[in-house]
Amino acid sequence: MRKTLFLFLFCTCFAFADIITTEGASYIFKGDGGEIYFDIYNKDGAKVNGHMFLGAKTYEFGGENVKFDGEKLKIDENSDLTLKLNDKELKVSLNSPDEHRNLNMKMYKRYSILSFNAENQPDFDKKGNYSLDISKNVTPDNALEYFKTKKDMEKEYRALKFERENSVDKDEIDSVYSVSSDERVFYENNKLLVLLESSYIYTGGAHGMGVESYYVLIGKKQISIDDLLKNSSDEKLRSMIWDKIKDVAFEEVKNEFKISGNFYISPNGVTFVYAPYEVAAYAYGSVKAHFTFDEISPFLKDGIKKALKI
Repeated sequence: MRKTLFLFLFCTCFAFADIITTEGASYIFKGDGGEIYFDIYNKDGAKVNGHMFLGAKTYEFGGENVKFDGEKLKIDENSDLTLKLNDKELKVSLNSPDEHRNLNMKMYKRYSILSFNAENQPDFDKKGNYSLDISKNVTPDNALEYFKTKKDMEKEYRALKFERENSVDKDEIDSVYSVSSDERVFYENNKLLVLLESSYIYTGGAHGMGVESYYVLIGKKQISIDDLLKNSSDEKLRSMIWDKIKDVAFEEVKNEFKISGNFYISPNGVTFVYAPYEVAAYAYGSVKAHFTFDEISPFLKDGIKKALKI
């Protein structure tokens, strides 16, 4: 498969004006009281993102404020959370107003990954500047799926280009279009694998649209909402979800929204995820309704409970 990966790399270099690949590593560390997942690109830590499950809480980090010097990962300049990476062990020091702890974790898995960045900016006319920006984390095992997705994104880009070129109002043709996607392991244990795909598309206007899509696999089979729940339209569960999101949700969706088919399973339970505008304003981003295993257990199918040992 590794040879296949590099063959695809060679063949696709002609599809875009520029393709940049960056090597990196994806780490999973586990220990008593917590788990941490993070990706590091380049030895100088040019790009770092990840998340932690510590106790009943989930912490996410990433962006320009995250620093990695080859041994120490600092979440931001003022953060109390620091990670020290030494061979296959990780020391986590957490100090916050409501929590103080020091954890020792051991490496559970390490993936070698490649980040692909492709950009194509044809100059359609003096007013237009269109771009397609694709970014994905790729391992040898998912190379075929990545390039299939990249091809689909090329088609989407070309459709957007055609729409703008044929727009009645040529003054609107000065927008920049971009599409990006990033995949990573969100949670993994002996039987369960949860993948997160973060995608973004900009088609003009005040802002683009970012969406988090989760894929849950048990024993290599993807689990749908109907596989997860006894009744995916259960009114009691829907009411419980509303209680968890009502502080930010549009009041008018109270009687209309559905139990989301976009969900993930973590060490702390099951979380249902709604895209921006689906139940709340864009400013709130992805809206999440989290349930502990005790809360969600009455609604889960017996096979799922058996697989998750709850």
